[in-house]
Amino acid sequence: MPVVQTTRAAPRLEVYALGPTKVLIDGQVITSSDWKYLKARELFFYLLSVSSSTREQIGIDLWPEASAAELRSSFHRRLHHARRALLGAEWIRFDGETYRFDAGQGLWYDVERFETHLKEAHHALTAAVPSARAQAARQLEAALALARGEFLADVEVGEWAIPLREDLRRRGIEARLAFGHILFTEARYSDAAETYRAVISLDPYLETAHRELMRCLARLGEAGQAARHYQGLVRLLREDLQTSPAPETRLLYERVRRGDDV
Repeated sequence: MPVVQTTRAAPRLEVYALGPTKVLIDGQVITSSDWKYLKARELFFYLLSVSSSTREQIGIDLWPEASAAELRSSFHRRLHHARRALLGAEWIRFDGETYRFDAGQGLWYDVERFETHLKEAHHALTAAVPSARAQAARQLEAALALARGEFLADVEVGEWAIPLREDLRRRGIEARLAFGHILFTEARYSDAAETYRAVISLDPYLETAHRELMRCLARLGEAGQAARHYQGLVRLLREDLQTSPAPETRLLYERVRRGDDV
């Protein structure tokens, strides 16, 4: 019998929330005029980020200053426009007590994919098989390709989004550190250096990334550049934090100066 080729249907809804946001429904971008209200767009991302929520909790998170009457009016108006922008009410369900986002309608969400890639990378790194490191590298690279910036970078959001934004930022930094380590162990020092520079751009005070960048530069035969990078770090920490590099960072600097293998 001939083999029947099947193709996966394209998702009806595509959501990009890492960095500048973009939402597409049936291949068409949802514009600001489609949302009509900024709070309608924020409500959409809020419901996408929580498992379910009551109207009262939504009011606390999105309209903390509103009275009960103001909340009823604002919430239902924004909910109506969010559903209209999504071309149907089926995306946002109400079960009598709580509202929830129904991803079963066909959703591709960059945050969800980012988390899946990180989970697969973790599984690969803990697997005792020869191909594990290569698998982990592929998954980390795919995750980092999605991490275009902070969560909801161009959306004015309430405090509800701050813990999630910080958590995703932290996980992005950890993923870059892990990817840089794999690149370093594979002697891809230039690529590893760029990865650590990306970490430093996200957290200029993370000494782990500075040390690893210095090691990459030393392996590339740029010991002088590694030493200058250390001196720049000394100035940064002194001027911004009134502190000095950690002992392990100073020790690495001395080893680089002596020409030791790092």
